[in-house]
Amino acid sequence: MKRLLSAVIFLAGFVQAELLLFNDTFNTSNGQDINADLELRQSGTQAPAEWNDNVGNNWQSQIEGGTMRLYKAGTAGSVFASLDADFAPIADDIEISVDMQFPNGEAGFAMVNFGLADTDGFSANAGYSFRVDNRTGDYLLGFYDNGAFRGQSNVTAYVTNINTLVVHYQGGNAVSATFNGWQYVFSSGNTNYAGTVEAENRIMLGWYSDGDPSTSSVKFDNVSVTAESIPAFPAFADITGPNLIPNGDFSALANKVPSDASQWNMTGTFGDFSATANATADLESWSHYYEDPNRLIPAVGTPHVNDGDGELDGTFYLDTHLNGDTVVLNSSMDYRNGLKQEDILNGVAIDSDATYQFVTDLLDPSWNSSESAFTVALTTGSGSDVTNTANAVAGTLQQLVSTALPSSFGSPAAVSISGADLLAVQGSGPVNVIFNHVCDAEIPGFPGGVASNDVKNIALVSQVQLDSVSLHAVIEAQEGDLNKDGVVDQDDADLAQNYLDGNGGLSAADRQAALIGDGMTAAEALAALNLSDFDIDGDGSFTAGDVTAVRALTPWKLKMALNGAMIGFEWESTELKQYDVETCTSLENPVWTKYNDGVATYENILASGTGTNTLSAVLPDDSMRFFRVVEEAGPTSFISVESGSFEDPPGASGSWSVVHPVWNPTGSSLYQLNMGTTHFTTSPDGSWMALMNNIGTISQDLATTVNAGDTLTVTFSGGNAKSESSTTGGGVFNAVFRVGTTPYTMAVDTTGLDPDTWQTYTNTVTVSNSGSLSVEFTTVSGKPWLDNIGAVTRTEPR
Repeated sequence: MKRLLSAVIFLAGFVQAELLLFNDTFNTSNGQDINADLELRQSGTQAPAEWNDNVGNNWQSQIEGGTMRLYKAGTAGSVFASLDADFAPIADDIEISVDMQFPNGEAGFAMVNFGLADTDGFSANAGYSFRVDNRTGDYLLGFYDNGAFRGQSNVTAYVTNINTLVVHYQGGNAVSATFNGWQYVFSSGNTNYAGTVEAENRIMLGWYSDGDPSTSSVKFDNVSVTAESIPAFPAFADITGPNLIPNGDFSALANKVPSDASQWNMTGTFGDFSATANATADLESWSHYYEDPNRLIPAVGTPHVNDGDGELDGTFYLDTHLNGDTVVLNSSMDYRNGLKQEDILNGVAIDSDATYQFVTDLLDPSWNSSESAFTVALTTGSGSDVTNTANAVAGTLQQLVSTALPSSFGSPAAVSISGADLLAVQGSGPVNVIFNHVCDAEIPGFPGGVASNDVKNIALVSQVQLDSVSLHAVIEAQEGDLNKDGVVDQDDADLAQNYLDGNGGLSAADRQAALIGDGMTAAEALAALNLSDFDIDGDGSFTAGDVTAVRALTPWKLKMALNGAMIGFEWESTELKQYDVETCTSLENPVWTKYNDGVATYENILASGTGTNTLSAVLPDDSMRFFRVVEEAGPTSFISVESGSFEDPPGASGSWSVVHPVWNPTGSSLYQLNMGTTHFTTSPDGSWMALMNNIGTISQDLATTVNAGDTLTVTFSGGNAKSESSTTGGGVFNAVFRVGTTPYTMAVDTTGLDPDTWQTYTNTVTVSNSGSLSVEFTTVSGKPWLDNIGAVTRTEPR
């Protein structure tokens, strides 16, 4: 039996809001090469680390006056160059733009490629992009694909002036480009249509020239990627009770003739489609009803038989088909084709406190939809009152224009009715369900003069297909049951973490911020993103705290088994927690004590770190016992260190900045932190790193008191710069835990490291005094580098 659908708000879709994903204005000092500190100039929600030089020959690049200039390196011949940069995955609807110009004009042939790409780089004969070709007094705009150009020309000159190219993508596919007020649109009706262009989250710039080396160049500026809409996270359908409408999924058929057919005419209907000739079946619990104001039925002759009798013999205009899964209703010329089921709530218990949903899952294949409509309702009464919509139960009548119906199953039409109202209706008499379809398209020449090609003309008939109709109670999910499967478990915690991280796209935090910045309230943003249920802590937003709250709601799973003469235990465990196995001999006024089997007392058992703890050899005694496992705070905790990776410098000047004031630096140099590739090819974490000899000493009060006997651990990275760097050679610095005024010092020597390398160090001490805790790093000699200071781990003695 198929699973019936319930309706949810924002089951899928996108919310209109603009969000800058990436922007580069190339504002830095003149004359820098493409590989020099480009990451300084990126901004936006998710800036890439750098532009990558993918392919090219005999070309150079510089930042000049706030623009990126690509130019020929003094050599004749053709040049092709490309750059790319990644940005965060997001949205179905993206717009990218770039300002460009050929400042010196071009005597030869030059082109610019710009777009999102699904390859690692453009080349002269491959790639996916929009292309602008520069010619004297002319340019071309269009799609460039594997060496073939598909586009259109425009006579407006594009030589030395600055113009903006804007490209629009939907669903990863390029749909249009606009340049200098002229637009190129991808459509199947365009003779230059290149087909679907699927793109990844990589923006690319390409340039080709065969012109004079002294003048061949192109300038780019103001590269941006903007999301025009923010995708909601996938929602989960409500938990529902059983369908109160018998055979609401249309699966139960009876009296099938022939039994092995793939579809049948519903018994008592008037279809004459040749593919279902002589095939009939009953739909259990349902009966057919109709209205035929124009007397089409007599013109069909004998239903379900193509015998030449009647001017509409062989037509499919009045068909009602069954296949054990769906119901198909056809209509033409005001023929109302419907099904009904009477007294559906006879003997059914209605919960007056519940909310019920009346849901119809249907589709319209777009046969003459503009002239047709679909009606569905619960009604009261008997006899002719059953199909009279004047007797519809309040709030359940839905009269839908077929053009508004979905083209596939899964987006049901639904209304809600309170249990109290449904109970009152049930008490007043029979409750029925009806649905029907009617199309008012005229059959030319009917009656008496229908042309043969209008007997089976799809333009004269409308069709609606139904997958299910249901009436069910909505069961409120318990707090934390985010996937609405009826239980709160690890799957819900994993789902919360996945959505927080972005579910493969932009993070939940960035999506919420974008919608709030666009004018929504926090509650509206949560609802639009399908995240209302994820705000477990009730602070009005979905954050990491809610993921923690979901995990706290997840019940333990404790298993016990006899292993020969031993008892085995297995339970889910949480990092940094410890556990006691407790026992009692009666659950009536129980007295729980830690269990001792004569060998050990099973207490203070540390979490294994794998998520599961096991005990396999616990001895039983002669008593009947009950067991439980109790979770407690473990002896190990984490103490956070702010700005441990130096990624939030307060005053960047080019590639240098001072350290964050939370560190209380003793030095005042403006060259304490650096980012880029001048001194290192990579950094251990993020972009910024600290040059210790320009800092002197940094220290941070961790706002924590520790006790004698506590063991403290912190990890960090020390480095030796590139051999060509002015800071190469490494140096010595001290890593210090300070408890009160007592230092616990570890010397770190990076002079033995290879140039352009980092090493992770761990400082672990057991302190002999109690007091407030701080961490400190002090330069001793040379030019050591520091980065990636982790949280402090504190383990208390047991």
